[in-house]
Amino acid sequence: DTYHLKRQYNLHISMMERLIRLDFPFKTLRRQGRMRPEFSKLLLDIYPEYQDFPDLETKNPPVGCISKSMFWWTHNYPEMKQRTVRNEAEAGMVVSLALYLIKSSVPPEEITIICGYLGQVQTVKSYFRTEYPTEPEEPTVQIRSIDEYQGDENNYVIISLTRSNGENNIGFMKEMERRCVAQSRAKCGLYFVGNVNCFKPNATWIPVITKLASQNLISDRLPICCYLHKDRAIEVLPGPEVRANISDTSRLSYYVNNAESWCKVPCKELYSCEIEEHRCEKLCTPRHSHEKCTAKVEHTFVACGHRSTVFCYQDEKTMECKVMVKKELSKCGHEMEVTCHRWSTAPNSIICTETCREIYQCADSHPCTRLCGEAHTHNYNDCTARVPFNITRCGHLAVQKKICGKPPPRNIQCKLQIKYKSTYCGHQQSRACYEMEKCQHACTAKRPDCGHPCKGVCFESCLLRECDLCVIEYKKVVVMQKLAAKKQYENAKQEAEKVGDSVTFVEVPATDISRRDLEDKCHSFFHHGSSKFTVANIKEVYKVRCPENAAEFWDAAATKANGFLQEELFKVLQTSLDPSDIVDLASLMNPLADFGAGIFIDFAKNAIESDILGQTDITIVIGDLLVGDMIPASDIKIPGGADGSTRKVLNFLKHLKKDSILMSRLGEPARYRVFDRSLIHVKYLVKIELAPKAVSPTGSTVLQSYREGETRFRLTDLDLRNVHDPRVELVGKAIAAYKGDNSKRPISRRNTKEIKNVGIVHNKRCEAQYRHRQEQLKEPYEIFAYHATAKENVGSILEMNLDPHRSVVHGRAYGDGCYFSEYPEFSLKYGQDCMLVFRLLLIEGKYQKIQPDEAGFCEQLVLNDANLFKPVFVLWFIEDPPACFNF
Repeated sequence: DTYHLKRQYNLHISMMERLIRLDFPFKTLRRQGRMRPEFSKLLLDIYPEYQDFPDLETKNPPVGCISKSMFWWTHNYPEMKQRTVRNEAEAGMVVSLALYLIKSSVPPEEITIICGYLGQVQTVKSYFRTEYPTEPEEPTVQIRSIDEYQGDENNYVIISLTRSNGENNIGFMKEMERRCVAQSRAKCGLYFVGNVNCFKPNATWIPVITKLASQNLISDRLPICCYLHKDRAIEVLPGPEVRANISDTSRLSYYVNNAESWCKVPCKELYSCEIEEHRCEKLCTPRHSHEKCTAKVEHTFVACGHRSTVFCYQDEKTMECKVMVKKELSKCGHEMEVTCHRWSTAPNSIICTETCREIYQCADSHPCTRLCGEAHTHNYNDCTARVPFNITRCGHLAVQKKICGKPPPRNIQCKLQIKYKSTYCGHQQSRACYEMEKCQHACTAKRPDCGHPCKGVCFESCLLRECDLCVIEYKKVVVMQKLAAKKQYENAKQEAEKVGDSVTFVEVPATDISRRDLEDKCHSFFHHGSSKFTVANIKEVYKVRCPENAAEFWDAAATKANGFLQEELFKVLQTSLDPSDIVDLASLMNPLADFGAGIFIDFAKNAIESDILGQTDITIVIGDLLVGDMIPASDIKIPGGADGSTRKVLNFLKHLKKDSILMSRLGEPARYRVFDRSLIHVKYLVKIELAPKAVSPTGSTVLQSYREGETRFRLTDLDLRNVHDPRVELVGKAIAAYKGDNSKRPISRRNTKEIKNVGIVHNKRCEAQYRHRQEQLKEPYEIFAYHATAKENVGSILEMNLDPHRSVVHGRAYGDGCYFSEYPEFSLKYGQDCMLVFRLLLIEGKYQKIQPDEAGFCEQLVLNDANLFKPVFVLWFIEDPPACFNF
């Protein structure tokens, strides 16, 4: 925004400069009293008549931990440019240098880091807050942009130049005003951090670089030293991160994190007491103060005459005599030892620690056991002695004791053991006084469910526990099943070792009995219930031999605790799918369902109709399913809803120790939802030709391909009156979202534009890329978004799926990418004919939200990855769609 104001309206020119340009009378200041002289000499090409006030070198002493008062620390780490420019490696160098100054006893408030770009300011702040957290009121390093810091000053200034590229493009850092501001803020120390090779060709920076180079003040090795021992100088290399190479002594980060050990020469400086024998014995690094002498000396207190060993810097006015003296307390007459200082300053605050000698006013005259100095009385209610008591309900003596001055506790249980004869069965029993009567003798009856002898106790119901004999018999059956499965697994494993992971298809002849059984099942399956299809012809039947799939399946059957087999269930394949892909089973995953990506295994016809989608030639997979710990879909109550998130569902099933979902269709159980591929054993492939049953003309479906011979995508007209079509519910959700029903959006932003028709988009390439990207994500976050356009643009948009490299209509606003909106009425500004409804995967760093509101919705979403979205529906607002979309 400010750059636009500068270019269009010259708002970067100050009022003073405007007056001077209009020949207003002025005078130029030719003497400066801020910078050290070597700093001001760098500005002579801007201010040729610059002069310095005297004694600036004494007034502004350089920092002692760096050999040079000014220096250019160069590097070759490349910049990163998005909406702004940033250089993360250079930010690490800048923060390391600032931390090094702080570890060398430079107060943080005397250090300023100025950056050429706002993006670099944010990066440096993020690094610095992580490495040097402070409280809000605590002084810290200032981190500002060059423009923000104009008119300010500080003792030590670190300049992050940011730009570093092969084209030597330094952007607006070439402006003389910014260079002047950047290098004229420091009083004692001036340090440039940046790629000198990138700035060297620019005329603005040539005078600075030439003067620094002539004094050997430009290098990729920063000369640091001990502030006392200048001969112990070390040249350190730049590091890309603050914490990187903390064990490498050639990196500055090592000296930031090991400031206490790298110069191991004793300090030997005089303390403020100026006593020769008291010289500092600490190591010179890290830098420390010599205000308080820590030498031990003997001191005699004037008031009491006691001698004590104290630190040299301590004054008797602030010291306390710690000598213990024995004194008699005036309140009680007890003698006790206290410190001399306390007795002389506050004798009345001393609390006697002897035991009290008084007697409580209770029936037993118990002696007081409290401390003498504690404030207390000796009434009956204050007695803390423990005494026995009888339980009110039964009169028995309680096991525990009560406090003498308190009433007995309520609801106490009498645990005295008593013997009695049961009134129910006549058995002799013993119980605690507080317990109910219950016979603990073994039950002699037989169980009503299985007839086995009851193993419980007399007072319990026989059905309260499982029958041990039935459990043993069940375990035997399970063991036999698992042994058989283990044998099957060993056979499949041996076969897999011979043939590898290959899959073979053996055609089953028409005369084979097993084929006839399969054909009968297929006919029966498609004639079930309200089926709209009938089997016209069974073309081919193949037996699938895949040892690897069989080995995984039988291994699960042999190791799963509660697995049982459901044999010869059905799964519809797309006709374009290679049959060999079923071995991977990933192709059978359906990512669009209500509970995330999973495999549907059908055992009812009303569940399979939604997968046929008007096809006449289909392929059916017939195989076995190992159903283990299953949960009905109606019992799944996920906080916040499933929202198509596989992660939420899998976490929920894992919490309940379940592995599959039983789903219903039209109120009846119809299919299993499986998330573990090893639970499925593929046995047969059956290719079937279907014939639709007679349907009413209003329910017919017409398909129209886009362009003759091209199958990049197609649109299918949807009959919204067909409640049996599972896509109707999904379209209903999209229309409700379009209208704003049941949403957090304000009523004023909901839509009333009438939808004339709805088309479903089929783009296999786009769906495959989207599903692949969705499976890669650990935590996918999926939403509906909208893109309105004119009717003539629909074909090209669906063909290229809004390719970010070709969609540059709005590139000047927020950068290249594909633009969507969560507010349909905002998107309608760009087209009134139709609204494309997309599904979007939002990944951190792969999208940007433009002006989000309080509810989290935003008018514009920009994505730059075509695999993160796919078109789902077209909502038509016109009566006559284009010819290629004629329904």
